[in-house]
Amino acid sequence: MKTSGSLFIGLLLLFVSGNSAAADRAFRVDGKIIVPKNAEAMLKLGTQYEEGIGTDRDYKTAMLLYKMALAKGHKDAQFKIEILKAEMEVEAKDSLRIGEKYEFGRGRAIDLNLAIQYYQLALEQNDSNAPWKIRNLRNKIRRIYASIVKIGEIYAKEPVTKDNLDIAMQYYKR
Repeated sequence: MKTSGSLFIGLLLLFVSGNSAAADRAFRVDGKIIVPKNAEAMLKLGTQYEEGIGTDRDYKTAMLLYKMALAKGHKDAQFKIEILKAEMEVEAKDSLRIGEKYEFGRGRAIDLNLAIQYYQLALEQNDSNAPWKIRNLRNKIRRIYASIVKIGEIYAKEPVTKDNLDIAMQYYKR
């Protein structure tokens, strides 16, 4: 069972609008609308989204469900919200650390594309260091690209031989 961004946005709009009756009826599972009738159902469904049980893990939807359960007066909802916030903070820091491992080749091969993906994940999780990491890595990629182009230009200016042209083309294609 997969979730979609449109489901999250629909729930958010219904919740923010104060239309709790509509929000209760706003869950889509396998293309059908499912009705969580009470706070307990919302809390349990939020746990499923938080842990990825029967669905993709989706902290945003889990958080929204917990907040909806809290609004309906569920006594454990605030605790679940605080735990999820802490978990999201830890994951954001982990995402940043994993990105650094890919950027600098610590314990794994250097892969700047994966590094930037992990930094962007940390950014989505509100890590305050992520924008700085993304900016620095993009600048690093630009410098690497400029160096590769320069080397390609140097090889292209050499006396034309099949080997020089092949090497220059390899640099240009990167």
